[in-house]
Amino acid sequence: MTKGSVKFTAREIAMAKEMAKYEDKWIAISKRGRDEIIVASGDRITDAKEEADKKGIKNPTFRKVPSTKKVFIA
Repeated sequence: MTKGSVKFTAREIAMAKEMAKYEDKWIAISKRGRDEIIVASGDRITDAKEEADKKGIKNPTFRKVPSTKKVFIA
């Protein structure tokens, strides 16, 4: 490994691949054992929460998956 490089775990890589399917959406994430899984999604955080509630998911974590098509200039 070269200086300054980052090594990701198999779980982190798997989650990144899964999140890519939800580009520009809100996702609800729940812990299952040692893993985090995406349990709901929606265009708005309220949509993801409603779907998670319908599935009986308690206290999910919500994240907005950014679009890879948008460019931010600071």
